Amino acid sequence: MFVAFGRKVHFSFSLMLSTEASFRSALNRGQLNTAAILLAQLLVEYYEQHKHLGLAQEVYLQRQCEQLLAQRTDWSADALLQAAQQYVPA
Repeated sequence: MFVAFGRKVHFSFSLMLSTEASFRSALNRGQLNTAAILLAQLLVEYYEQHKHLGLAQEVYLQRQCEQLLAQRTDWSADALLQAAQQYVPA
């Protein structure tokens, strides 16, 4: 489950579930760079169900996720997922 744009969303796509599981696993292992990339990918996968992101937007999102994880190393995966939503275009 993922809280997206103020509402809980259950992913129906196995790719998203795999990406989310990989993100959580990387975070638990302390692999913050990998976790940041996977967090950005998860947000892109969710967003692209509705609208396409350009390459520049994806790169921006990845950089913001890297900064978020660097600043919030003690946050849970759910808190990071929710906080990262602010970087997704409206």
